[in-house]
Amino acid sequence: MKRLLILFLFIGIANAGIFDAFKIKDAQEAFKKSDYNATIQDYSKVKNPSDEVRYNLGEAYYKDKKYKQALSEFKAIKSKKLEFKKLHNMGNTLAHLKKIDDAIKAYEQALKIKEDKDTRYNLELLKKMKKKQQQKKKQNKKQNKKNKKNDKKKNQQKKNKQKKNGGKGQDKKNKQNKNSKQNQKSQQNKQNQNNKKEQENKNKQNSQQKQKQQNKKQNRKDGKGKDKKDKQKEKEKLSEAQKKKQEQAKKQKMGKDGKPKKLPISDMELRKYNKALDKRGIKTLLLPINTKGAKQNEKNINPW
Repeated sequence: MKRLLILFLFIGIANAGIFDAFKIKDAQEAFKKSDYNATIQDYSKVKNPSDEVRYNLGEAYYKDKKYKQALSEFKAIKSKKLEFKKLHNMGNTLAHLKKIDDAIKAYEQALKIKEDKDTRYNLELLKKMKKKQQQKKKQNKKQNKKNKKNDKKKNQQKKNKQKKNGGKGQDKKNKQNKNSKQNQKSQQNKQNQNNKKEQENKNKQNSQQKQKQQNKKQNRKDGKGKDKKDKQKEKEKLSEAQKKKQEQAKKQKMGKDGKPKKLPISDMELRKYNKALDKRGIKTLLLPINTKGAKQNEKNINPW
């Protein structure tokens, strides 16, 4: 059993090694043809990549301008035999990534391992570039300082001119503002006075209307009182006239001796009286009275 397991493991390793070998060959052929994308794909399929495979994969990324991936592959290499190439290519990729200080350190470490013309040239070139950048920074700082000073001077000059030329203008503006404020106040005062007058007139009109209404009410009351007084006077006059008539009537009824007169009975009253007697069954004869005092014979007596 143990032997069988060892055989299977050996066969698997052998198959994996054969597969990796094919992929490595394909990657090398693609690299020769400058087909860096195919090279990257073939090397990436290797299951157990060695430092040589990583170095080649890093170069393929570098040629394909994929500098971050190339740097990660170079850093993963641990073989001392490839240390110089690793550091040299790291310097190149870091330069492309614009990390100049790190690139200079990588070149210096590579030159400690061995001297190389290309590495030395790249190192000196980066140092010169760094100096130029530093000089540019200094110049830019100086220029910025000068520009700031010039800007300050210009601003100060402008302010001085504005003060000189703008002083008079400011005085005029202040006077104009004062005059405008005074005019606004005077207009406001006039408006307030007009409003007061209008309000007073309205109050007067309202008071007059109220007075008129009160007078009307009072006149109505006075008129009713007068009407009552007049009616009372008329009643009193009528009562006095009635009293006078009653007194006259009494005087007419009274005789000279102070006793009431006996008035003759009218024909109508006699008829009414006779009818009443007939209804009651009483038969009587009434004799007419001769007012002139003449005597009549009994023959001329007629029943009524």
